Amino acid sequence: MRIPPEALTSDSRILLSVDETEIYAEAIGDSAKPAIVFIHGILLSSVVFDDIFNDLSWCSELYLIRYDIRGHGRSGKPDNEDAWDSQRFAQDFDTVVQAFGLKKPFVAGWCVYPNVSELQSHPSVSIQQEHRRYRKSASRPSPKGLTEILASCIADILAFQPTSYLSGIIYIAPLPHMGDIMNQVLSSVCFDCLPSFAQNEDVDAYQEAANSFIVLCSSSMSHSMRLACLGSFLIQPRFIATNVLAREQNEEGWSKAGAAGLPSLLLLGKDDNIVVNNEILGVMEGWKDLKVVEMRGDHMVWLGDLLAFRRAVLAWVGTAAARQSE
Repeated sequence: MRIPPEALTSDSRILLSVDETEIYAEAIGDSAKPAIVFIHGILLSSVVFDDIFNDLSWCSELYLIRYDIRGHGRSGKPDNEDAWDSQRFAQDFDTVVQAFGLKKPFVAGWCVYPNVSELQSHPSVSIQQEHRRYRKSASRPSPKGLTEILASCIADILAFQPTSYLSGIIYIAPLPHMGDIMNQVLSSVCFDCLPSFAQNEDVDAYQEAANSFIVLCSSSMSHSMRLACLGSFLIQPRFIATNVLAREQNEEGWSKAGAAGLPSLLLLGKDDNIVVNNEILGVMEGWKDLKVVEMRGDHMVWLGDLLAFRRAVLAWVGTAAARQSE
């Protein structure tokens, strides 16, 4: 199949979100084809998807977009309290959607987000007050449906947009939703790394945890990717890391989307060292339209077998898009 020349050229932009925070975004592929927006996990950046965006075999089939979520990578790092409200993350996504002219995109989320209240209960955690100065008061009662766990920006999007805003969701080795599921879904070896991310006193502990976490993510990543991931940790100010860990989300929209039958694909790595696949399946049990694919690989599923990953995504997107056009 002939690939349009423009589909082979990366379109990188710095966008301004509603609150004027800069959002780095990039697109490649055929804009006439179904669009997938890839969203990375906490403390890292969209660089984790390089092996997908540098593989031109995707370009004739899809329009690929990725962006650095606020506080990460090349995006802005605001220091005001309301910059970390859930709605801001939803607005960032919509800014990307509008900038690239997307209509009902698919969204692919790869995330592990810790629960700050769980981290603070760990005996080795000490979050100094000055480093969480923009966090909402822990003593203030949370509105119904709100918790202090981060699942993914997908939950933010669905809290402020209707289910019809998206064509479908691709979950990649996720912590699927808001709620007290962290102890079940995360592996014990991953959980041991997390307290060091929420403290600001021991540099050596933070560095060791960052290295350990990245090793857990994938045994298949290149040395250059490992260095890029470590760089993503390094450039994030510590107060942002603690604010991101402490922000709130509302899971109601996410739950409604599952009950309404929003098409979803769950991709799991058979050798994942960060999440426990059986527990994820239990959490996702209520989703009406969910296809599960378990493949060779670990937490960065696409690195384990990029060909199998691409085939699974293309087949599912093709089917979902065809059903919606009927």
